[in-house]
Amino acid sequence: MNSGRKNHSDNMEKKLFHGFTLIELLVIMAVISTLATVLFVIVNPAEMTRRARDSRRISDLSTIKRAIDLAIADKKVLPDTSGFINVDATSDVGNFGGSGFDLHKYLSVIPQDPKNGATGNVQVIGASCTKGSVGSDTISYKFWSDGDTYILKSYLESLTNCETVQNDGNNNATYELGTEPGLDAI
Repeated sequence: MNSGRKNHSDNMEKKLFHGFTLIELLVIMAVISTLATVLFVIVNPAEMTRRARDSRRISDLSTIKRAIDLAIADKKVLPDTSGFINVDATSDVGNFGGSGFDLHKYLSVIPQDPKNGATGNVQVIGASCTKGSVGSDTISYKFWSDGDTYILKSYLESLTNCETVQNDGNNNATYELGTEPGLDAI
């Protein structure tokens, strides 16, 4: 009687160690690849990168604005820039905006746009909240001052920031901060 049980037990062990069939492996691979594709579409790494750069731009402009506001509170006089100037790698903390406007006490370095210096087919949010190219304009932070008020502005890339761009001032193609953000008639 024991010998019959042993044969039944051996048969069960053989069935337990039975491998996957080719069809089962192909079905599993198809399910995994479908899930990976859906996840990739949902996450959209290119859009996440645009959002990250926009978050940095908004933060950088807030940092520069705080430094300018502190300098004004310390009785420093804003320069008259006669139009928008690029705030980029060539900008000097000790001579911000020209005319000796010194921000050394408030900033160690001037933040740079994540795509600093890019031109041409850089896609940004346009005035109608669609993607558009900046053309010949340089991607950098911009500064304007008339000696009494100032504007800092930057392009943003992600369409998720459309409302931010449209509700911050009069120029609906850029994100603006300053003492008079809607003053973009220059």
